[in-house]
Order: sequence, then C-alpha cells, then structure tokens
Amino acid sequence: MKKHSGIHVRIMVLATACALVVGINNVQATGLIIGDGDTVTFNTDNLTFDGDEVGTLVGDVALFSFQSIDFQSGSTITLEGSRAIWLQSDNGFTINTTLSLSGAAGSGSTGGAGALGGASGGNNEQSGAGDGGGGTASGQGGGGAGYGGEGGGGHGGTPGGPTYSNELLSGGLLGGSGGGGGGSENAGGGGGAGGGAIRLEAGGALSLQSGAQILASGGAAGATIHRAGGGGSGGAIYLLGDSIDVDSSAFISAVGGNGARTSSPDAGSDGGGGGGGRILFDTLDLQIAGSPQEFGFLTSSGQASVLGGLRGDARTTGGISQDGDPGTIYFIPEPGSMLLLGIGGLMLALFRRRLR
Repeated sequence: MKKHSGIHVRIMVLATACALVVGINNVQATGLIIGDGDTVTFNTDNLTFDGDEVGTLVGDVALFSFQSIDFQSGSTITLEGSRAIWLQSDNGFTINTTLSLSGAAGSGSTGGAGALGGASGGNNEQSGAGDGGGGTASGQGGGGAGYGGEGGGGHGGTPGGPTYSNELLSGGLLGGSGGGGGGSENAGGGGGAGGGAIRLEAGGALSLQSGAQILASGGAAGATIHRAGGGGSGGAIYLLGDSIDVDSSAFISAVGGNGARTSSPDAGSDGGGGGGGRILFDTLDLQIAGSPQEFGFLTSSGQASVLGGLRGDARTTGGISQDGDPGTIYFIPEPGSMLLLGIGGLMLALFRRRLR
C-alpha cells in the first residue's frame, strides 16, 4: 500500500558533464512513507510506482523523485524491470529494509535473466551478455563476468570477462554482466546474470539504518553433469546525499556470483567466479558506525562488500578455474575522502574521513 499524495510536475534536465540534475520533465509525489506491512513495486519499464506512472527516463535510467522517502522496517520494496533505477528525494531519505536488485542465478543449461540494468547470463555454449560478459568455449567451463573486477577464467582456459566503466561511474549507471555458459553440446550450465544498478539520492541526509540491505550481487551460475557456467558480476550502487549515515548492521553488497561446479567431477569442467561490482559514496559528510576494519570489503561480514565470486571448484584439489577479482568502493569528493579500491587481488585503503 502506498502513502503519497499531491502529485505535481517539476522540470529537470540532466547535465551529463557534471552529473547534476537541472532540467527534464519529471512527475513527483510528495512525502513517500512505506510502513511496516506495506508492499510496493517500482517498475523501471513502465515507469510506475505501485501502478501509478510517476517516473521518467533519464537516458536509459528510470528516475522516481519524491519530496522525501522513508522505507521503514517491515516494509517490502519490490524492484522490477529491465532498466537501472534512480530513487531521488528532495530532502531526507531513510532506508530500514531490503532493496534487492541481485542478478538471477543460472538454472540448468539456461542463463539467469538480466534485470534492473544487469545483463543476462549465457545459455549453454553462449558467452554472457554485457560489456564484461564471461566467455564460453567448447569442452570448457564458462568464464565469470567482469565489471569492477575481472571475471575468473573457467576450467580449461575459458576467459573471464574484463572490467569496464570506472570507480566514479562516469560512464553511466551500468549494471553487471552475465557469466558465460558452459561449453558442451550436451547442455552445459548457464551463466549467472549480472547485478543491477541503483542510485539512491537525498537532498538532505541519506540514512541506512540497522535493517537496511542494498543488494546488487551477481547471480550464481548453473550446473549440469557436463560443463558448468560462470558467475555474473556484481552491479552498481551509487549513494549520494548531503550526508550519509551507515549503521553498523546495515549491509551494502555488489559481490560477484559464484561459478558452478559440475554435478559429476569426472564429467566436465567448472565455471569461474564473477568479478565484484562498484559502490560509490558521494557526500561531504560520511558517518560510519564501526571501525575501518568492520567497514572493509575483505570479508563478507563487512558493511560493504565487492568481493569476487568463488570458482566452481573452490573446494577441490588442483582445479584451474579462477575466482573473480574484487570490485571497487570509491568515495568522493576525493580531497579528504576515504578511498577503498580493489585492484585485482591488491587492496588499497586510504582512510582520511572521520569515522565515528
């Protein structure tokens, strides 16, 4: 059930050079509050919020703009459609529930379907879709997709997907790519889909409370008795506000999807892991509850993670498929900011921002 009223029109335009919104026709609802037990749906293809057409297109991104946004604990927010999504609040923006745009897993020999800006995984003997799609090769496991980090190669030497875009997401709000399908005429496993892309923008404070989960993970690959597929790459999460407050229990994920393992170890080859995606914080006032170690992305228990997905044979001896590389977490403006970058297996951490 939605709780909004007083729909009116505002003129906005996107200035791409500086990513500043200053003009394009936009329909805006006021004071959006989604409470405990309420369920609403944003559809990026129809530009609808709970059935009402209140969105607009900015490039190929679906923009939904409100005076304020409050997603309370116990609410259910469904995100669907093929386009990336941009949720904008003129004032405060509070999140205390889950926003999920993770890529779909491969199923059998069928690749996961792309959504919310993420690209589809490859079917049997097909490369994954997207700029970082994982490769496929006859008789080999599918390659993991790349985005912020490179995808892991599949067993047998199938290439993983490359990185694309950059830490600033200046090339646009792009989702992750699909993992490659396993290369087998007898139906290899499908690749995982790439994670979607979301921009969460507040004209005031953006608050991620204890129940907040922003999930744009890559989909896991599918497996058959023959060649397994590669994992999808993590998607993109862009957080923008006058201030951003991240609770110690909040979680932000753009991890890569795991490559699959053939159901019979003697029958075929395993898939590579998807590369991690990209997370961008854009604020002059970042407050993070917890220590830098707790906020890091070296472990899945941190508050933000862009780890690469595991190779399909991670628990076997002598496997030659590869894990995906970690993606990037970036903080702007750069002067006085906190920067975390994943470059292959190397982590660079420069902590310069106040952590409470």
